[in-house]
Amino acid sequence: MSPLPVRLAGKVRATLFLASALLFGASSHGAALLACGSDAVRKYEVDGDRSTVTWSWSPRTDGNMPEAYKSGLFDKIDECKPVLGASAVLVTASTGGVALVDLRTGHATFWAQVAMAHSAEMLPGHRIAVAASLAPQGNRIEIYDASLPGRMLHATELYSGHGVVWDERRSLLYALGHEAVRAYKLTDWDSPAPRLALVASWPLPGKADGHDLARLPGGHELVLSTDDGVWQFDPDTGVYEAYAPLAGLRNIKAVSVEARTGRIAFQQPEERWWSHHIRLLAPEGAIAVPDIRLYKVRWLPDHQAP
Repeated sequence: MSPLPVRLAGKVRATLFLASALLFGASSHGAALLACGSDAVRKYEVDGDRSTVTWSWSPRTDGNMPEAYKSGLFDKIDECKPVLGASAVLVTASTGGVALVDLRTGHATFWAQVAMAHSAEMLPGHRIAVAASLAPQGNRIEIYDASLPGRMLHATELYSGHGVVWDERRSLLYALGHEAVRAYKLTDWDSPAPRLALVASWPLPGKADGHDLARLPGGHELVLSTDDGVWQFDPDTGVYEAYAPLAGLRNIKAVSVEARTGRIAFQQPEERWWSHHIRLLAPEGAIAVPDIRLYKVRWLPDHQAP
């Protein structure tokens, strides 16, 4: 498949979206943000330029986690995605750990070992997709049942897997690899042997090497980052557009947009792959995280601050 066009018209649309967030109350109510790195996941209540840690998780203090998972497997956490109506968080680590953690109890209900796990997503039937990056047993998507810790049901190749996002409207799983965004349909999903079937692939714009894949609110588009930029992607047209709010920024490891306000949280490394600050736009700000090597940030949807 030949490379698809990149439309700069998207810069106008994204700029208007950012301006609306600035004008119509991006700081008018609290929001909650998950951040993760090193061996920790934290929840921040964010209101304007103020932030407070109200929840945290580490496998070392989770009484539900098997002992084998408490040392080493979660040393480099790289995903903390809110799922199940923001009642739980999917945690992955490049050091091999995957967990589904209940946000109310702070206990894991599922765990698995996946080489170079970089992101995960909940799928229909309480199943979990995990994107695995560069490793002898990685470079693929693995499928699990959330009620069967550690038991892989299916795997399919994806070189340098870095992101997975389920699209309920289209009934497709989108996955980000080194050179493309791919779309998969769920096959034999009600059986004990579910499979992913590749149905489309779109080469990445600019320089390859995908880093992050997430939903954009208010529509059915995705936002993704590569070595040399941040992009909007519309699966209906197959078109990538430069994402104007982060234009000119390179090597972004995570992007998340808060649905009600449009406030943007992102992570741009200050060191090799990590930062000690969560960056915010609309309004601009930063949250210092000096004691962890921050990798991912994710807004919690439909959050009501206490």
